[in-house]
Amino acid sequence: MSPNYHYRAKDWGGKTVEGVYSAVNLREALDHLRARDLFVLDLKEQAATAGRSSRRGRPAGLLSRKKVKSRDLMVFCRQFHTMIQAGTTALQGLKVLAQQAEHPLLAEKLDAVAVSVERGSTLAEAFGRHPAVFPSILVNMVNAGEEGGVLDTVMDRLADHFEKQHDLEMKISSATTYPIVITALAFAVMALMVLFVLPQFAAIFEGLGMRLPWITRALLEVSHFVIKYWYLVLGLLAGLVVALAYYIKTERGRRAYDRARLKVPLFGPIYRKAVVARFARTLGTLIASGVDLINALELVERVIDNRIYAETLARTRDVIRQGQAIALPLAASGLFPPMLVEMVHVGEETGALDNMLSRTADFYEQEVTFFLDRLGTIIEPLLLIGIGIFVGLLLVSIVMPMFQIYEMI
Repeated sequence: MSPNYHYRAKDWGGKTVEGVYSAVNLREALDHLRARDLFVLDLKEQAATAGRSSRRGRPAGLLSRKKVKSRDLMVFCRQFHTMIQAGTTALQGLKVLAQQAEHPLLAEKLDAVAVSVERGSTLAEAFGRHPAVFPSILVNMVNAGEEGGVLDTVMDRLADHFEKQHDLEMKISSATTYPIVITALAFAVMALMVLFVLPQFAAIFEGLGMRLPWITRALLEVSHFVIKYWYLVLGLLAGLVVALAYYIKTERGRRAYDRARLKVPLFGPIYRKAVVARFARTLGTLIASGVDLINALELVERVIDNRIYAETLARTRDVIRQGQAIALPLAASGLFPPMLVEMVHVGEETGALDNMLSRTADFYEQEVTFFLDRLGTIIEPLLLIGIGIFVGLLLVSIVMPMFQIYEMI
């Protein structure tokens, strides 16, 4: 007698259906359900009693709380897409990936998602219970994929989205690491010279009864103050950092911080292009996955990571509700470049908004990459000039007294 398989699936109308089907094996049952145009969420033999697999070798108390990054999500989406395409049910795929996931926190949450799906939740609902790990774009696109029966396609698009996001993050990180390290080393060397080397020379000059130049005296006053009141200096710096961090957490402070990031010389334009690229990429991915424009804009507003742009998108949604085109409020804001506005306008006119947004995202990501590749050659001369000016002042403060010694001789 053929075993009975209990299934839970969605039809093309988005309705969840459950039932039992008798088949020779799991593959035959799966083929039968797909022939009925059902998207299978869970399929298992009715007599099976095995629960979810435990994560052996990783005690819960030792799980890493390190944040799940875009690369981890990219790998998960790519693997989940492959498993669904191969005929594995969503629940089975989650259980397997929970065992294979390299990131302990992601593995733990995938286990929890699998449990929620077993208990009757949709995938989107299960992912939505863990917003710290699964971002809103993933939750809403999975919801659209479930309702449309195209979850495998959606997971593939999500994998591409997180892959491009990861690539851009890595390029920005690698390009900014060099200037930060060089600047930190330069400040450390200059502090060492002012606090320890200059006072040694000053003691020699003063022992000869010389009146030191004003530059030397000024640097020595700074050196003496820092050495004598180092705890006050450190406390003041720590207080400023804490106060600034607290201010940025307020709504007013975050707006001021985000506005300043857009206007910083040299880095402001590239940051603006990175934000525009993220906007175009995210909105295009959502629309291509079946999310309506209003909801897609709301999701982009949450992930754009800039209050100024988020407020503009909120106003854009209000304007669209009144029946206007999306290109008009984007152009009126002055935050989006004319090329993006024109591409959005063409996309609305031709019904290919997702494609136009994707092309625009490609263009601005290439712009960001081009700038980052040249960042070292731009910043290096500026760093050398800044360091050279300070070293020059330091040398003058030491050399001028030496000239006075020669004159005395």
